[in-house]
Amino acid sequence: MPRRQIFSQSERSSLLALPEDELTLTRMVYFSAQDLELINMHRKPCKWTFR
Repeated sequence: MPRRQIFSQSERSSLLALPEDELTLTRMVYFSAQDLELINMHRKPCKWTFR
């Protein structure tokens, strides 16, 4: 039985396309201060020691 498609091909393409301007791309790939704060709240201590 074929899978049901939620998005049309054009909707899927627009959702998965990378932004064309540098500012929007930068906002997508870098964490904000609030993001880092949330990540660090849930981060556990590192078990590895690097020398």
